[in-house]
Amino acid sequence: MGPWVVINAAWYYIAEHSNPFRGIKANRQRKIERYLTDDEMARLGVALRDQCRSDLLPATAILLLALTGCRRGEILDLTWNEVRGRRLVLLDSKSGPRIVWLGAEARGLLDRLPRSSSEARVFPISSFVNHVVRCWRRAKRDACISNLRLHDLRHSYASFAARQSETLVMIGGLLGHAKVGTSQRYAHLDDATLLEASGKIGFSIDAWMRRHSKVSDVAGADRRSGG
Repeated sequence: MGPWVVINAAWYYIAEHSNPFRGIKANRQRKIERYLTDDEMARLGVALRDQCRSDLLPATAILLLALTGCRRGEILDLTWNEVRGRRLVLLDSKSGPRIVWLGAEARGLLDRLPRSSSEARVFPISSFVNHVVRCWRRAKRDACISNLRLHDLRHSYASFAARQSETLVMIGGLLGHAKVGTSQRYAHLDDATLLEASGKIGFSIDAWMRRHSKVSDVAGADRRSGG
């Protein structure tokens, strides 16, 4: 005989090994999506590029998330075999195999990473997720940004794309949305169109990230010199 449970204010026996939560509807939770403002994007870019000097791999991984709109696992588990020119040919993403188009800025970040013929992963550090989390927390602190998750960089990418007047069809293609209807709607887009859109969005995000970099460098030099 199974345990006692309360369902709709009444007591019932349930069969052994059955699911006591069957028939109980979970509370609907409102999805909270956070988008970076232009100023926040600029400050975050300064903070991450500063961290590239001491923590190249985790800072680069975060910048790639911002510039491509990829999911965290798609970048952190990336292999060099999946990096093919201006594309990431992902073999196993959440939505299945897909192509991520790289703007010049994103491709440049990959080109600056060290590469070993004996290492398949782009980010081979053990416990790399922990390194990224620490780097992310420092970057947010230095940029004075709160309540922001790594996944919100994907939302911000889509937001920047919309502000560039890209259609929902194009945004779905760039982000690799899995819905069949959406896939059918953007299936007619050719590679050149997707690559051009990816380049424009990545360039826009990179420009905002670099907006205050010169000011930050001058201020940092003044602090080091005691000026």
